[in-house]
Amino acid sequence: MYAQHEPWLAQNGRLLVRLTFPGEESDQEHAYEFIAKVSNTLVKDDVTTCPEIGVQFLSALGKGLQSRWRDVRADGCLDLLKLLQAYQLEYYRDLKKNLLLREDAACRSSVAAESWPRSNVR
Repeated sequence: MYAQHEPWLAQNGRLLVRLTFPGEESDQEHAYEFIAKVSNTLVKDDVTTCPEIGVQFLSALGKGLQSRWRDVRADGCLDLLKLLQAYQLEYYRDLKKNLLLREDAACRSSVAAESWPRSNVR
């Protein structure tokens, strides 16, 4: 995406983007869209580093029966906080699942090591 919009994201450039936030699973799609201004782009010559991009959220759209665009700076901050909280919950749920899988694998390998036949050393 960066290469596609590189002229707009040049140093001191400005770009308005529409952001949607899908969840990891289809039933977890987050019901928010945002319009944001991308600015303060810093692209280093080192290819191992990622570009640094400033994002200012401007408008929020919550999906539902009474959905409407709201100014994030005025009354849409709650939508942004709900979205961030939803991503935090996904992150911690995945982190917990990975830790449990790692503990299970470690437990199985220690049980296998204990049941390994030992030779008599004299």
